[in-house]
Amino acid sequence: MYRPRLFTRERIRALRRRGPLDFRADVMPWLLAEVELVRCATTLHRAYGPDIAERFRHEAQEAVRAAGADPQGAVFGAAVRCGLRGMRPVDLQEWARPFGERRFPSPRAYEEELAALLRRDLELAAEGNAEGPVKACLDTIRDVRGVLRCAVDFSGLAPDSHRADFLGDFVPMVSRLTTGPPMVRLRQLLALLDAGLLRITGPDARFGADPAAGRFCVESPRVAGSRTALDVLIDARIPDPDLRRAHGDLTARLRDQGLLTPYVNRGPDGTEFVTGGVAVTGSPFHPVRADGRAETGMYVLGIPSEFSRWFTQVGSGRPGVWGEFTADADAIAEDALSGAHDGTGRGALSGVVLGDRWRAALGTPDEEGER
Repeated sequence: MYRPRLFTRERIRALRRRGPLDFRADVMPWLLAEVELVRCATTLHRAYGPDIAERFRHEAQEAVRAAGADPQGAVFGAAVRCGLRGMRPVDLQEWARPFGERRFPSPRAYEEELAALLRRDLELAAEGNAEGPVKACLDTIRDVRGVLRCAVDFSGLAPDSHRADFLGDFVPMVSRLTTGPPMVRLRQLLALLDAGLLRITGPDARFGADPAAGRFCVESPRVAGSRTALDVLIDARIPDPDLRRAHGDLTARLRDQGLLTPYVNRGPDGTEFVTGGVAVTGSPFHPVRADGRAETGMYVLGIPSEFSRWFTQVGSGRPGVWGEFTADADAIAEDALSGAHDGTGRGALSGVVLGDRWRAALGTPDEEGER
């Protein structure tokens, strides 16, 4: 597991003591500095060996301390002084949108360039995430998710920055760069493209319906001639969690009873961002009721609490590592079991209506007699 040198929890905690952070101004420069440090160190190690790479790491940290502002620039300057040649500083936006705003004269022209890009990505992946500079530095973003949570969770960011800079800009960008299919799936995709069995519409794909033809349609505004009629349209996206949209299920019922409420990021200047994630306390993560009290008979972990916290998906940790999700689940189990062991019953499900089956299993009276 990579241990960050510049983008650290200690640095973020110090920044948060001043008040809510601006993600673009306060957080992103230090994340980019860490990514740059890994990319340059890996490149120098491959070119000159471990001694030069270690010297660079030391000089980069000294340069950052001396520079104050622009930590990424300080890191890159140290790399150049240590012999780095023929490279530009990391630009995550450019990497995430390799075609920029380019327009393509035909679907074939777009697919040919896309196939070349995917083959190059396979080459970079084959270098590995330890010895390959590009994949190593992108893997760093995965390794510092805990530090990002330290900056973001529980209103660490100002409401507008949380909504626009972090969720609107950073998260989609990083998702393109750090998540995706395994190499074998990319090879299969390329084989389907080469065989003419798969077509990819292009950037900024737009979906619609053609009532006259009774069919769906899709096209890219940046690929000439890309409009295609479809017989079947499958929405395979996982929607963002939003407590406000819950309808007709247990979550909606708990919300309507005031046991679950959406988390609101409130800034000191009066601005608000209603996230849609379930509002929870700190560990062990009880939901916050409509009356502002913690519902101690319930716990909320994972995707439903997304946005009050960040990247809470189960299975997001590395194998064999006691990650934050596992630690959170362990804290919930400890709290639930401690109430059972000491006989206090402090985990009573106050306000929750149970039917006969669960009433018998849990020993909780159902005062309203509903099923």
